[in-house]
Amino acid sequence: MRALTALLLASALACGVPPARAPATAPPAASFAAASAAWSLDGRGGVEPAAARLAERLRAERPELSRGKVAVAWPAGSDGALGRALVRGWGAGAVAAADLGLKGAGPADLLAQLDPATFSGLLWVVLRVEAPVLEAWSPQDLRRPTLSVPLRFEPPLFRSVVPAAGKNTARPWLQLSRPAAAVGWEPDGRTLWLRTPDRVVRLDAATRAELGSWPVPALEGGPSLLRWVPGRGVPGAMALFDLRLGEGRWFAPGPGGRFAPGERLASFPLEAHTSRFLAAPWNPTVSAFDLSTTPGEPLGPFTDLVRFQGPSFSVFAALAPDGRLWAVRGDLLALLPGPGPEPCSALASGGGTLYAARAGAPFVVLGFRLNADLSWEEVWRSESLAAPPVSLAAGERDGRTVLFALIPEQDGGGALYLLEPPIR
Repeated sequence: MRALTALLLASALACGVPPARAPATAPPAASFAAASAAWSLDGRGGVEPAAARLAERLRAERPELSRGKVAVAWPAGSDGALGRALVRGWGAGAVAAADLGLKGAGPADLLAQLDPATFSGLLWVVLRVEAPVLEAWSPQDLRRPTLSVPLRFEPPLFRSVVPAAGKNTARPWLQLSRPAAAVGWEPDGRTLWLRTPDRVVRLDAATRAELGSWPVPALEGGPSLLRWVPGRGVPGAMALFDLRLGEGRWFAPGPGGRFAPGERLASFPLEAHTSRFLAAPWNPTVSAFDLSTTPGEPLGPFTDLVRFQGPSFSVFAALAPDGRLWAVRGDLLALLPGPGPEPCSALASGGGTLYAARAGAPFVVLGFRLNADLSWEEVWRSESLAAPPVSLAAGERDGRTVLFALIPEQDGGGALYLLEPPIR
C-alpha cells in the first residue's frame, strides 16, 4: 500500500486556475527513464545557438514531444535564460509556462494545469553549479519525469550559476511596537500577512498600507504559522495556526477579493492533493504536529513544514520541536536527513532552495539545495542578524528570491527585515 501511495505523491500539490485535474492512469513502468548519462552539447556561440541544438536533440530522442505543444519552465527565482532560449530554439509550439500565467512549486504542479489534449509535455530546466539539468515530463503521469539528464556544454554556458555566498542586503522593512509571531506572503509577491499579539493584518508589500485586519485570540509571542495554501478557493487562502494555543483559522477571499476569517483549523494546513497522501494532525501532548502517511505510518513530529523542488522530486522539509531539520522525499515517502545538526528557528522555501534560520549564534539565514546524490549544498548565507528570526516568508520579485525575516527586538517590539539572496 505504501509503495502505491509513494508513486502517486508527485502528483500532489497542483494549484492554479483552471483547477488541477486528477492524476492520469500510470503507463507501464518501462516507459519511464531513470537519470540518464549527461548529454554532451556544443556550447559555441552562446545560449541561443546552444539551445537550438538542444531542441534538435530533444526532438530526435523524444519524438512524442512534437505531437502537440510543449511548455518550458524553470524554478521560481532561478535564471530562465536557457529556458527562454529553448522556447525560441524549439520554435512554433513551444511556450514558457510563465507566459501562460502558471505558478507552482515544481514541474508536476505546472503540468497538472495544462490541457493534455493540447500539450504533449513539459520541459523543466534547472540551473545547478555543476551543470544544468533538463527533465521531460509527460501529461499522462505526473509522478516523475520520463527523462532527467545533466547538460554538459563545451565551452560551458554558465560558469557560476549559484553563488556559494553573497552580500546580505538585509534592511529593516517595518518596525513593530509589539512583537509579532509570524509573517506570510501571498504568491502574487505583493501582499504580506502578519500575526500580531491580538490581530492578523494584511499589508501591501509596496506601500505598507493595511489592506485588512481581524481580531484573533491574544498571544504574546509565538510560535505561530501563516501559510498560503493554493487551491483552497480561488486563488487560495491564508492559514493561521498558533502553536501555543493549539488552534488556527482560515482566512479566505470572498466577493470582490476581500478576505474574511473562515472555518477553524485543527491541523497543519496541507494542500488538498497532499492531504491524500500525508496527514499532519495537531498533537497537544507534545505541542507539535504529527506527520504520517495516510495509511497511518508515522514519519515524525514537527512545528513547521515547507515544500521545495528537489533534483527531480518534491521534498518536504520539517522543523522538529527541538529545532533540528529532517525531510521526506516526496516521490517515495522516504525519510531524508536534514542539511545539518544545528538547531533552527524558522523555515521557508523558494523554488529549489530551502531557507533555514539558525537558532544559535551567529544568527544567520542559510540557503540549501538538495543535489541528485541526496547531499545538501549550502548555496547562500546571510550576514549575522541581531536575533534568530521567529518566522520567514519567501517569495519572488522581479525574477529574484526575496525573504522576509521577522526578528524580535530587546525593547519588546520587533522588526520585519527584507533579505534578497543573490540566488537566481
